[in-house]
Amino acid sequence: MNKQQKYLNKVVNQLVNETIITGGVVTVPYPLPTYLNHPFPYYSNLLPSNFSSFVTKVYGLTEEEVKYVWEQYRSIIHDKI
Repeated sequence: MNKQQKYLNKVVNQLVNETIITGGVVTVPYPLPTYLNHPFPYYSNLLPSNFSSFVTKVYGLTEEEVKYVWEQYRSIIHDKI
């Protein structure tokens, strides 16, 4: 595993650790648009723009890295739900 992969996995782990799941309610560590009915779109393969903006600003990820992190994060949280 190269340095980039290790970093991305650390980002995923940090996001998972900051996500709170209580009784089916998921509280995510990134800002959510107010129009969402469900705060965590685990049911969709679509990459939320608010997630993308957050991880780009906080972790300095590229577009490809954001996609990888989202897929890993979404999968882990989906499994936890």
